[in-house]
Amino acid sequence: MRYYADRDYIHARLYAMRSAMLTLKGYASILRDREAFFGTASEDKDYIGIKEKAFASQITGIMSIAEASVIYAPVFIAFIRLYELKNIRLVLAKASGRQVVDQWYDIGPYAVIERDLLQGKKTIDDIRMILVGTYLEGVVEEGLSYERLEICLDILSVRMLQDSLAGLPAVALRDLNDILSMRTAVIFLIWKQRLRQGYGWSDERISAYIKMPPGISPESLRIHEGVVGKAVDAQLKTGPHSSLSLADMEYHLEQFFYAWISKRFHRDFHSICCVISFLWLVRYQISNLFVIIEGSRFGLTNEEILERIICGV
Repeated sequence: MRYYADRDYIHARLYAMRSAMLTLKGYASILRDREAFFGTASEDKDYIGIKEKAFASQITGIMSIAEASVIYAPVFIAFIRLYELKNIRLVLAKASGRQVVDQWYDIGPYAVIERDLLQGKKTIDDIRMILVGTYLEGVVEEGLSYERLEICLDILSVRMLQDSLAGLPAVALRDLNDILSMRTAVIFLIWKQRLRQGYGWSDERISAYIKMPPGISPESLRIHEGVVGKAVDAQLKTGPHSSLSLADMEYHLEQFFYAWISKRFHRDFHSICCVISFLWLVRYQISNLFVIIEGSRFGLTNEEILERIICGV
């Protein structure tokens, strides 16, 4: 049944779902009883299958209300399709000859590509042709390196959310632009750190390499990057964040964004902020469940795993 709910119904349902989301104590509880989480004990667990089931359990609730509201259907569908970008990333990595884990994000009727793309040998040109006529057409530009394609997919994730709410009132678009500018600042800082530490690139080369997302001004991005950088420095209390390892830098940037977006959820019951914020929080919950699964796979202690969980208390 489509378009049966008004805006207030959607917001009330999201508030109820938000209250049921896992806290750090909830993740600790899962870790104390891992067998209940993983199922029957086995030395040869299907960790890919476990992660795919964890994803399905989380995305099902989103899919159940994806088309409940004519106002919000585009943004819910855009959010669901952000996981198809992960599938595209996997297919491109495999086509580029990289070692990959064939984990697939099943988004049901909203998918335009199928898992069988992982079978056989596909080239990047093959993938580009397969995407013709879909919402992903043009994503895979000819002649780009895999690293550049990854950046393009990150920027597309922002643009998809922008496009999904293009018809909303100006006040909603201002709220959305603030959220997307902050998210873009986090993405850019992550990529700058990757290119700086991984490839030794200069700031000038990095700035020329990374494309600005449409609709976000350089000035707005500069301001938000400054806010993020100062917040991470204050959180660490150990000097400039540029001295961090890449993994730690990404962790602290995502921890900042989690705290920031959590506050936006409660900003105004009637605002679009609660919708966008909730969807980001779902992404973090999925990611955290994956951290638990991978941490268990590699024998990390509960304390080590909890240190990589991105969430509030």
